[in-house]
Amino acid sequence: MWEGSPTRDAATSFLFGPMLRVVDLDLTRDTEAGLLDCLPERSPYLETFDLVCKGHPFSLTSVARLPHLRSLHLRIHGGKVISNQIIPCTTCFPFLESLTVVGGDTTLACRLLQLAQGSPLRSCRVTILVGRLSTEDYSALIAALSRRPTLKKVTLHIQRDLSSKEIVAMVLGWPNVEVLRLYGWHVDSLHDLVTIASGCKALQEIFLDRIDVQDAEVDSIISDPSPCSFPLRRLSIQDANLIRHNVYRLAKALSILFPHLQGNRWSDIPLTRALGRVNEVKQLRAIMADAASKHTPPGAV
Repeated sequence: MWEGSPTRDAATSFLFGPMLRVVDLDLTRDTEAGLLDCLPERSPYLETFDLVCKGHPFSLTSVARLPHLRSLHLRIHGGKVISNQIIPCTTCFPFLESLTVVGGDTTLACRLLQLAQGSPLRSCRVTILVGRLSTEDYSALIAALSRRPTLKKVTLHIQRDLSSKEIVAMVLGWPNVEVLRLYGWHVDSLHDLVTIASGCKALQEIFLDRIDVQDAEVDSIISDPSPCSFPLRRLSIQDANLIRHNVYRLAKALSILFPHLQGNRWSDIPLTRALGRVNEVKQLRAIMADAASKHTPPGAV
């Protein structure tokens, strides 16, 4: 973009200033990398930084020198990520509330999450676009995601299997989460779903690739419908392994477990319709009960 240093200095002075609070930067060529390097000095009070980095090396050093960041969104497409610099974690991102990492590798996501360990993080999205991760890399990423009680919205899209038990344990480390979207992962039973809802009292939306529903647990829920008060309103399943079940009974069981469900998205269309019928029956019964309570028998005082 700029060949000479004076031109670049003039451009950065024009683009960045000490009062700047929001930057949306698209780095597509090596010659533009200097823009990122000068950002901490030119705009030290930056609060929102959205960076698209294509094809050239990206270093965490400059980003880690923006202590007032509240929102950091990184999209890395190709190029080497340099993330092994010595950066004291205690001085990084004390106000960060929203973090998005799309692309790059596991090292980048892990390092950013480590740097944000003491942040009041409320929203986290991690998408790893490389091939299947090694066990070591995956373990490091899961450890970096664990035990973050401030999180309210989590979106993970990672090509690696995690057992249902491990998923439940990780999610329970986010007790205040409200929106949970886990692409590529599944749970083994409705019981695991209930365990998550029980530990995350504010949870209103869940997306999972699959739930392996067992006939026995559906029958148990219907035969002994313990009252539930989970606030879950949206349950989205990409690949519901439900075709062998009586869809109406399954819909009834889900309605018992999560009485506030609405606007669900299923790959199994008959189940969607069955959920609608169950809700219609519940509404009709509520109307009839309300009418009965207001009815005064003839001759009553």
